[in-house]
Amino acid sequence: MIEMIVTVGIMVLLSGAALTSYLSFRDRKQASSDARLVMEHLRMVRVKATAVDVPLSLSTPFLPIPGIQNYTVTIGSTSITTDVHFTSQTRSNYIPAINFTSGTTLTPTSLVFLAKSGSLVGGATTIVVCGVGRYRYTMAVNESGIVSDPLLVPSATCP
Repeated sequence: MIEMIVTVGIMVLLSGAALTSYLSFRDRKQASSDARLVMEHLRMVRVKATAVDVPLSLSTPFLPIPGIQNYTVTIGSTSITTDVHFTSQTRSNYIPAINFTSGTTLTPTSLVFLAKSGSLVGGATTIVVCGVGRYRYTMAVNESGIVSDPLLVPSATCP
């Protein structure tokens, strides 16, 4: 009987350790996935700005809107929206917005990518993505608008 109790006790301890490891892995993977999503979104905006991707008019179908100026990416604490600005109008949410519902938070900021060059107005910046479990990823956006891969910042705390 004592052997049975000891065996069950050992199994409970091992199960608890395995569950803790799994939950930590899942949280880190979710934070990494969210950071990559932010990176891919910013890179897509830069490519569209560089290629001068001209959206079609809403009032006159199939005709491009002339005079593209820039793309503005607004990063909120839990969402990212992208607007495209023309000389005569602004097109909100030209690229579909991203909303994080998994507990991921971002450092709020606003980025403006110039048309044709894709460069960043206002100079280089760093984007911080804090995931569930307080996993913190950072990515740099340089003056040319190039976005680095997300890097896990060890032992960093999220705000």
